[in-house]
Amino acid sequence: IKTAISSAANPAQDHTAVLMRVVLICSSSIVLFYSLGHQLLRTWDESIYAEIAKEMVTRHSWWTLSWNFEPWVDKPPLFMWLTALLYRCFGVSETTSRAVGVLCGVATICLTFEIGRRLMGDWGGFAAAAILLTNGYFIYASRFEAINGPLTFCYALAAYGYLRTRQGESRWWYAVGAAAGMAVMLKSAAGLAVPMSVGLALLLDRRLKEIKTLEFRNSVFLACAIVLPWHVSMVVSHGRDFVVP
Repeated sequence: IKTAISSAANPAQDHTAVLMRVVLICSSSIVLFYSLGHQLLRTWDESIYAEIAKEMVTRHSWWTLSWNFEPWVDKPPLFMWLTALLYRCFGVSETTSRAVGVLCGVATICLTFEIGRRLMGDWGGFAAAAILLTNGYFIYASRFEAINGPLTFCYALAAYGYLRTRQGESRWWYAVGAAAGMAVMLKSAAGLAVPMSVGLALLLDRRLKEIKTLEFRNSVFLACAIVLPWHVSMVVSHGRDFVVP
């Protein structure tokens, strides 16, 4: 109710926030998509992930990953799944191979704005997002580092969801759980840093009682539902070769 009253009382502020979002989405899309397909895929990560996604589409095998038509278990499949979906929709190219990272980069810019505006107001959030968009390594990672862009998005989503829970909106634990699960499905053990960061934040904020709430428990179940089916299946199918590649 307070939020609705505040919004009704400040229509100009709402319009400013909407305009800022439009500017950030348009500018980040231009910066990150510009000449995306003009460079060949790098010989290591980019080309490997692109080939795996291509083999998913050509072999119609989306569960067990393969590279050069041999089983490949070095990384979980989420990034390759998303890339393969783009291949199905728009064809195989350098642009579609990199588009998942770029789209996640745009989403990360938007989440940075949303986090900043809740902590520092609209202009503070806009400045934070603009600064991130001018960071050379962020632009490079979003365009050319494959999994690192989506992983950064998962961190941002978890941070935003956690901030919303601090402000009393407990349903945002589901966003935190989804972000944690997706992070693990992107980069395996490295993705565990997302739930570990959330646990550390709960400890530092003295909010450990949150783990007893229904929403928090359900968010843990959601993360497990995202992570466990594929991992358990791979352990059953490949045994030690999957656990110790």
